Amino acid sequence: MTNYTTTDAHNLRSRNLAGLTHLLVVYLVWGSTYLAIRIAVEPGSGFPPFIMGATRLLIAGAVILLFARLRGASLRPRPAELLVLVTSGLLLWLGGNGLVTFAEQKAASGYTALLMGTVPIWVAVMEAGLDRKAPSWRLMAALVVALMGMGLLSVPGLSGGAAHIHWWVIILLVIAPMSWAFGSVIQKRRPMSLSPVVSSGYQQIFGGLGFLAVSGASGEAMPHPTAAAWWAWAYLLVFGSLLA
Repeated sequence: MTNYTTTDAHNLRSRNLAGLTHLLVVYLVWGSTYLAIRIAVEPGSGFPPFIMGATRLLIAGAVILLFARLRGASLRPRPAELLVLVTSGLLLWLGGNGLVTFAEQKAASGYTALLMGTVPIWVAVMEAGLDRKAPSWRLMAALVVALMGMGLLSVPGLSGGAAHIHWWVIILLVIAPMSWAFGSVIQKRRPMSLSPVVSSGYQQIFGGLGFLAVSGASGEAMPHPTAAAWWAWAYLLVFGSLLA
C-alpha cells in the first residue's frame, strides 16, 4: 500500500510538472511571437501585414493537415463543424492575429503583449455572460493579478514608443483580444469529431484565406522582405503556428 501511494504521488507530481512546463513554453513562445510580428511588418521590412499573415497561415495549415492525414486522422468535418471551423478560424486568426499584425506596423511589441494578455479576462466575461452566471471573485482576482504581472513584464517594451501610438492602433489592439476570446469560446462550446490538430489546421487555413481576401481588397503591394523579416516570418511559421 505504501509503495502504491508513493508511486501515485510521484506520477501526480510528474504530470503537474509536465503541465506547468508545457504552459510555460506556450506562454514564452506566444509572447515572443509579438516581437516577431513587429520585426516582420515594421516600416522598411518589405512585408505587407496581410500577405505576411496569409502565407504563414496557409502554409502552416496545409502542413498540419498533411501531417494529420499521414497519421491516419480524418480530415472530413461535418457541415455544422465546418461552419464552426470557419467562424472560429476567422475570429481567432483574422480578427485576433490579423488586427495585431496590422497594428504592429505602429505599435511596440510590449504594448501589444500587454493588451493581448487580456484574452483570459474576456473569455471569463463572455463565458459568464453566456452562462448568465457571474465569474467567481477568486477567478477575477487571479486574472487581474496576471494582467498586472504582464504589465510589469511589458514595461521595457512600453517605453519603446507606446506614448506615440495612434488612437486607431489602440482600438485595434483592444478589439483583437476580444475577437480571439470569442473564437476560443465558440471553439470550446462546439465539440468536434475531428482531432484538435486537424481543427487547428483548418482554422489556420480559413484564417489565412481571410488574410488573403483583406490583402487583395486593400491592394497590398508585392512583398520584398528584408532578411530580418524573413527570419521573423519563419519563426512565426514554426513556433507561432506549427508548434504552439
